[in-house]
Amino acid sequence: MDVFWTIVNCPVYGDLKNEIKSIVSVNPYPWKDFAILCLEDERLASTKTQIVLGIESSGRVCALTWVSLPDPNFFLIGSNYAFIFNVFVHAQLRHKGLATTAMNIAIQNARKNYCSGVLLASNDQSLRNSFYSKIGFDNHNLDPWLMLLKFENVLQAETGKARFEKKLDLIIRSTTQHDLATIQSLCYQSRLRISGDTITKVYSEEIEEEFCKRSLKLNLRQLLLRGYLNGKKFVLWMFREENNSTYELLSDDFNDNDIHSLLKLSDAWQKKTYKIKNTELYNLKY
Repeated sequence: MDVFWTIVNCPVYGDLKNEIKSIVSVNPYPWKDFAILCLEDERLASTKTQIVLGIESSGRVCALTWVSLPDPNFFLIGSNYAFIFNVFVHAQLRHKGLATTAMNIAIQNARKNYCSGVLLASNDQSLRNSFYSKIGFDNHNLDPWLMLLKFENVLQAETGKARFEKKLDLIIRSTTQHDLATIQSLCYQSRLRISGDTITKVYSEEIEEEFCKRSLKLNLRQLLLRGYLNGKKFVLWMFREENNSTYELLSDDFNDNDIHSLLKLSDAWQKKTYKIKNTELYNLKY
């Protein structure tokens, strides 16, 4: 059987979009709706949701897997992982190595895009043992869903890394559905969760389903921030629903004063105000 393999960027157009939509339409909520959102909505230049496609000589899509790539502007602290989801092979073509080929193409593509590894989430113990582990994914000891394939000799995006190390800029932008890998990379690491007056130390956890649901809420505002504050680098994911805000903070040992300044910064963005006392901002971009 001849299968041609290619990688396409979302959004996807024309007949190919309709064929992929018919494939994902069997998925339950929120994965079906999230996949369609990725298929149809525009993305930022720095964000990528891609689909690895196996296409038969007849033109039919016979296999696919989706991969979200982390925003290179947020390659700051710890590890930054691609995220694989929605692996599919037509029923009559299963057990012929197509899923393995699709996964390996996605993995190699993640390596070429300067990722330090690939994450996925699955609660199917049979698939975890018989399929994903044979490709090289390891179980996570703190989360029963997550599996990680970590790369050795990771390629470095030197330009972006050098810019950040020189403390050149602060980036604040809205979060989109194409940020799945960026958010999961953040939530794979130990961080602080700030909600109201409560600050909690949070450890590695699977966030895919929760992120998909949040991306589908029209009244939910989400922001990503990165930069230096008081000489310390940080990444912050903030989401606000009605009058409640929650912050996921990855940082270099922030103290209470640092956290207070950062919350003022995020609130200032909401109010379109950027003057924050005793805080230096570097070339604000958004």
